[in-house]
Amino acid sequence: MKVARSKRLETVLKDPQASKQLREFLASATIGNSSQEIQTTDSKGKSIGYFAKLIPIDGKEK
Repeated sequence: MKVARSKRLETVLKDPQASKQLREFLASATIGNSSQEIQTTDSKGKSIGYFAKLIPIDGKEK
């Protein structure tokens, strides 16, 4: 599995509650069947939404 890094993901990883939600999603998700929106705030208090979804890397489900 690969994770695409972004500023939104970095913000999620800094928030303990949001990173816990992301870990739980990664532990239980299956390719193409589930997704989850994770909400947190950045250091300036701005609301940030991160949409986590597993997708196949080669374009084929196995």
